[in-house]
Amino acid sequence: MATTINTSNELADMREKADKEGRKIGDEAFEYINVYMTQFINHLEKINDGVYGGKKLNIDMDNVRHDIEELKNTVKNYIGDKINTRLVKTDPELALILEERNDTKRKSRFDEFYAKVHRDAVRSLIDDIQDIIAGEFVIVEKQIRSRITEVNESMQQAQKEYEEAGKLMEQEGNKIADKKTTYMYQIAVADLLSDELKRE
Repeated sequence: MATTINTSNELADMREKADKEGRKIGDEAFEYINVYMTQFINHLEKINDGVYGGKKLNIDMDNVRHDIEELKNTVKNYIGDKINTRLVKTDPELALILEERNDTKRKSRFDEFYAKVHRDAVRSLIDDIQDIIAGEFVIVEKQIRSRITEVNESMQQAQKEYEEAGKLMEQEGNKIADKKTTYMYQIAVADLLSDELKRE
């Protein structure tokens, strides 16, 4: 039976539903991610506080925390926002559904459309979360590698300076040994001369 439809009300109801469900899923997703990200930050802070070759890594932890907060904001409204971009009368697929005059059929098709868009939004959220987290790991890894390179270079410089100091000590030691030999020779000569003088 055909009835008068109010697509604006239907769309408004669906947007409200999308926002509510999206926030719920976003909060749950972030809670799950946050457990691992908190462990990651704690582990990273321990590494960051360690001393390597006399130096700390000094990774910008504030930046890491800021990025995780950004991730939280992205995740929270992601699904609702993604679904709402499709819940418009200009969406080609939805426009066909809204033309259906039979309320029961239209509602059924509308629910199917909503479920599909919802699934797509969740898949898209998962992909985006993976990309964001992978990107964060790459940034942190680059920072760690950069700092380790600096520490290694510093250690190599310290090793070089140590070796040079060792060579200087060896050279000075050789000079001292040479002087010692000269002095010993001079003393020996002086003793011989003294003995000769005594004999006369």
